[in-house]
Amino acid sequence: MALKLLLGTLLVSPLARYGRQPLLIRTRRLLGVWTFVWASLHLLSYYLLELGANCCWERCWSHRWRVTADSRC
Repeated sequence: MALKLLLGTLLVSPLARYGRQPLLIRTRRLLGVWTFVWASLHLLSYYLLELGANCCWERCWSHRWRVTADSRC
C-alpha cells in the first residue's frame, strides 16, 4: 500500500502538467507527507509486532539503575 501511495504521489506532477490542474500541485505535498507517515507507521508496527521489540523494553526497564543520574563520573 505504501508503494502504491508513493507511486500515486509521484504521478501527481505529470498529471497536473498534462491536465493543467493547479489544484493537484497544491495537494502533492500533502500526499507526500501522508505517504511518509503511512510508511513510517507501517515500519514501526512491523518492528514492534514482528521483531519482538517488547523484550528490549523489558530489559531496559529491568535495569533502571543504569538510567538514573549519578553524581560521580
